[in-house]
Amino acid sequence: VFKTGEGRLEDNFLKLIEEKYINCIQTCSLGSRLSSVLSSRDIFCSCAPDPWVKLTSKRDLVDKISKNKAYTNNENSSLGGNLNLLLDDLATPGRCLLNLIWICDRVPPTPSSSLYGALERAISWHGGHLTIMTSSEGEDYPEWIQCLRAEGVSVSDLSEGEGNLLEEYVAPSLVWRGNISIFHPQLLQNKHIQGYEIHFERDSLELAMQKIDLVRLTSSNTQPEDFGSVYFGRNLELMGEVDPYSVHSSLLTPHHFLIKTIVQDESDNKKAEILF
Repeated sequence: VFKTGEGRLEDNFLKLIEEKYINCIQTCSLGSRLSSVLSSRDIFCSCAPDPWVKLTSKRDLVDKISKNKAYTNNENSSLGGNLNLLLDDLATPGRCLLNLIWICDRVPPTPSSSLYGALERAISWHGGHLTIMTSSEGEDYPEWIQCLRAEGVSVSDLSEGEGNLLEEYVAPSLVWRGNISIFHPQLLQNKHIQGYEIHFERDSLELAMQKIDLVRLTSSNTQPEDFGSVYFGRNLELMGEVDPYSVHSSLLTPHHFLIKTIVQDESDNKKAEILF
């Protein structure tokens, strides 16, 4: 999480984001009922310029977003340097899911090379996703933001409705993010299509029961299975259709996953589309 602004960001704006963010991280900590090789182990957070912190309770997040430093546009280079230092501490790509949240009054029309380089590294090398939260209404993002495939949300979007809109961007059910790879018979090579995610299927009743008893971020009493060091590639190769009745039971697991992508309708509104 990092903040930028030419003036002071409003306290109510920051408190609203902090509340939504803490609730979202708590839901992330619940995880799936059935542990799998895709299950997350730990949750780490950094509110720049602070280092990474392993989250164990709500106290690790309280007041971090509202009270930490906000960089001015003249400090873009310094912010880029701090983000690169945080990225240096990340595990090898394929070992973690990275979400970046940029809180600002408005996005600068031209970034410093240091800031753009850090964001490009986070997204291209570490497979991260950038969500921008602005206090401005109806802002048109500059072209360089679109190149990073970032998504934006305004303060009015966050405050409307009863649900937590942030969970659409930092999804608690997310277990993988990358490209679908399909073999092209004429070119004799694989074609990569960007923007796909794998989510575990969450039972709404079970989730509601878990939230009732939720008092800590890591509220589960059961430890996840140890699957050793597993690295996930950026490409999910689609081999072909298989009759489920022809697959031997020893190859099946009780886990249910959904493959999703984001599509835009005629009004440029984005929505999730479930493929498999």
